[in-house]
Amino acid sequence: MAHLRKRNNRWLITCRFYQQSVDKWVSKSKTFDSKVEALLWAETFELEVKLGESKHHLTKESFADLARVYRKEVTPMKKGGYNEQHIINRLLTEPWANIRISQLTSGHLAEFRDQRLKKVRPSTFKREWGIIRAIAKFAPSQGIDINITIFETLKLPKIYERIVERITPAQEERLLEVARLAGSRVRYLPHFIDLALATAMRRGEICSLEWDEVDMENRRIHIRASKAKSGKPRTIPMTDRAFQALSELLSIRKFDRKVRGPHPYVIPATGNAVRLAFGRIRKLAGLDHIRIHDFRHEAISRFHEAGLTLVEIQSISGHAELEMLARYSHASTDNLLPKIAKIGGVK
Repeated sequence: MAHLRKRNNRWLITCRFYQQSVDKWVSKSKTFDSKVEALLWAETFELEVKLGESKHHLTKESFADLARVYRKEVTPMKKGGYNEQHIINRLLTEPWANIRISQLTSGHLAEFRDQRLKKVRPSTFKREWGIIRAIAKFAPSQGIDINITIFETLKLPKIYERIVERITPAQEERLLEVARLAGSRVRYLPHFIDLALATAMRRGEICSLEWDEVDMENRRIHIRASKAKSGKPRTIPMTDRAFQALSELLSIRKFDRKVRGPHPYVIPATGNAVRLAFGRIRKLAGLDHIRIHDFRHEAISRFHEAGLTLVEIQSISGHAELEMLARYSHASTDNLLPKIAKIGGVK
């Protein structure tokens, strides 16, 4: 829709249209010496907008506007979309994100980095920055001109690998004891811990595991490619501990009103609910340093100590590369001493 008016012997024309990608009305104005030129410009501009060939209406968009489109069109297709959505929602509140894209500078981004690092760990910032870069790279597909260089060249903090301590049998028993007695809203937490330590599965894999992927008769757990971080399917053999945990979960399987039948998920709770419940449990147990992902480290280390080769462990853990798997294996020094004592030099 075009609105024309004469001002100071010149013609001011304004085109206003609804931009569906960001769900709002956008306007563009321009002044001409003649009425004919103004109407011709408006006609051309509206035609370009309809054909999706105009970039003029995007010059006033902010990074937050672009992030909203990305959140709507791209994020839902990702396996980690739930968490990414929360990160983007927080990003929308940042002052720099609401500056016009054409006015963004490396200084704005550097200031954001410095302020953000006062609140979060370097590893957390790098994960968030990965999403920000993905949003920036998404701009051309929306017809938005963006200086991608300022996003690519920002100096990121160095990350020092966190030393993961082994979970001792006493700590493991303490966590399980508190989980059983604390009356957690996630009553399946003890079973979750058992499965994590027995299978080395990730939190998301356990929480998305469905009963039709569990073969109790042949003692196998089948991870679909769509649920695996590597994008490859794998089969995990059940240890006695995993079999026992799954048997107990099967015996208390709930009725799901949505499907009008037994609940399809082995752990009928979201990954976030499990995370929050475990956070309360570890605090009550006095073991604040233990994280859910540490169970995966511990399980892989135990597989290693049991004599499994790296290739065999890889088939269970689902790591894409052996180099990454090696970072997870932390053999106990107490167990190593008797072995290297045979070589000589250790008494």
